[in-house]
Amino acid sequence: MNQIENGSPPGGASSYIDPDSTVEGTLRTDRDLRVEGSVSGTIQCDGVLFVAEGALVDAEIDASSIIVAGEMSGTVRCRGRLEIRSTGIVRGDVRTGALVILEGARYEGQIAMEVNGSAEEPPEGEDVGSAPIETDEREDPSEYSFLRRFAPDEEDEEADDVEP
Repeated sequence: MNQIENGSPPGGASSYIDPDSTVEGTLRTDRDLRVEGSVSGTIQCDGVLFVAEGALVDAEIDASSIIVAGEMSGTVRCRGRLEIRSTGIVRGDVRTGALVILEGARYEGQIAMEVNGSAEEPPEGEDVGSAPIETDEREDPSEYSFLRRFAPDEEDEEADDVEP
């Protein structure tokens, strides 16, 4: 796990905008960037951009990876993975290679998933939501591999009571 995700930035390994700071304009860094304050304008980050809980970012963003626990809005290009944590709010147009949205997080806007650096756009005139939904034809819930019983059935309890 990257050290910037766990608290204070490690010495010399990242850039840091503290909770009492406001940055307006263009911010470029080839290191990880942890934002706890407010940033507006443009951010170019060749490392991990971490928007901490309570931070506000309204910018045109280009970053290798992004983790959002605070509030971020604008146009976003994330070359790697964008993770929106449970306290995170993202508003805007996003292009990313991978997207993780945790329960409780909020996302409002447009998204384009990139494969090898280029976003896959739907063909002109095609409604993105019009694709048929494939359904699983299995009827018996025991066929699903992710279901597991945590309490024994009555039959199982009776079987345990029988001595051979």
